[in-house]
Amino acid sequence: MNLPVMINLEGREVTVVGGGRVACRQIKKLRLQRAAIHLISPDIIAEIEDLVRAGEVSFEKREVKPNESFSSDLLILATNDQELNEVLYHNREARQWVYNASNQVKSDIHFPHTLQKGDLTITVSTNGASPLYAKELSNQIENQLPVDIEDQLLFLKWARDQIKSASLNPVNKKGLLTQIVQPNWLNDKEREEKLLIKVKKSSMK
Repeated sequence: MNLPVMINLEGREVTVVGGGRVACRQIKKLRLQRAAIHLISPDIIAEIEDLVRAGEVSFEKREVKPNESFSSDLLILATNDQELNEVLYHNREARQWVYNASNQVKSDIHFPHTLQKGDLTITVSTNGASPLYAKELSNQIENQLPVDIEDQLLFLKWARDQIKSASLNPVNKKGLLTQIVQPNWLNDKEREEKLLIKVKKSSMK
């Protein structure tokens, strides 16, 4: 059983071994997290070439030898040589997290299907039972989200800051934080003005 967690990879060093479509999928996800990606492969597909030219991925054009190890925070093994992936997995550093595309059972991390809407992140995983079904479930969830979900989240972030910084007792703060997530608040066109009035009145009590 895996423990679902969210990891901040901004600025973290990631080594990707392999330059095909599997590597490309993981690079795209890592790039969104602003990880420092270093790719090693004798060849890369055109989509990765574009990222290299844009300076978003550093590229070392060469074969990786079986006796090599890497010091990065995260290691992605995505070559089409299963035996090489396995050997490199066993060469891992003690503190290092590894994703082995050839053997996900042995991987320290997995990449679930992710739905991103502004500050909202939803991940769906079937623990390898059916990645396609995870994608289908994610699509169903997306269809159920409010069309203005990103705008609602921006309001909630702003509103939370207003409430947290106000001179309110803990009970009133919790009460307001509970109220603002209700549909009548989120769908009110004057929600910002009404919140400021409510915060001011609550501060005077």
